[in-house]
Amino acid sequence: MSVRGVDRYHANQFVMYRPETARYLYTDYTPLEVRYRSGLLPTYEKLAAEITTPDQSPLEKAVSLLIRGASRLRHPHMPPYGPEVRPDRNCDDESLLKSGVGPCNEQARVFIRLCQVCGIPARVIQLFYSDTKSGHCIAEFVTVQVG
Repeated sequence: MSVRGVDRYHANQFVMYRPETARYLYTDYTPLEVRYRSGLLPTYEKLAAEITTPDQSPLEKAVSLLIRGASRLRHPHMPPYGPEVRPDRNCDDESLLKSGVGPCNEQARVFIRLCQVCGIPARVIQLFYSDTKSGHCIAEFVTVQVG
């Protein structure tokens, strides 16, 4: 299946943030556990090991993963510009990280995978701008136990 403008992972893993979904997003849908199995994403595991240390708190790790990890994907339309990518390329996780380029949804996906490798719950959130019928994709992560 080709999903124009949005990779397959994103299309299957997000709930759009809107006033109607806000309560659900922050109660029932919030991921609080990670079900990652070691060895599934070796490139992500290697990168996470290079840019985090065992003595870092989950928050410090997440910040490092964002600044030193996910930022390795350059956006095709924002400085420093990356090359253009097909909107329906549907990369698997390893290929996506190795590509070095991706729009906001793919950058968020790389960050989420890096968090999951480190045991930090994370998810994609699609921000929807009702006045323009466009949006932006971000990632959220949880570093404290809620409840």
